[in-house]
Amino acid sequence: MNQQNSKILSQNLQKYLQDQDLNLSQVSNKLKINKSTLHGYLNGAVPKHIISLKKLADYFGTTLDQLIFEDISTIKNLNSKELIKFEIIIKSSEEK
Repeated sequence: MNQQNSKILSQNLQKYLQDQDLNLSQVSNKLKINKSTLHGYLNGAVPKHIISLKKLADYFGTTLDQLIFEDISTIKNLNSKELIKFEIIIKSSEEK
């Protein structure tokens, strides 16, 4: 993982927190991830443990790829919950 991906992770994490009206303490307590680790992610630190990233992705209903590699802030007019619903609809139609 490089600095560009760390920046995307930071932006995405901020957006998920904002969209779901959560703070670092709430997520830290729920996922049992050290608050300083989450704070580091928000400040662009390169993650050392994929397990923490997987927990975050699962919690926010996304994939590791989207959490780390896709800048979700560029998706206009959709908040995170709406985006998840949209992805489910697409996946459902692909399965038919």
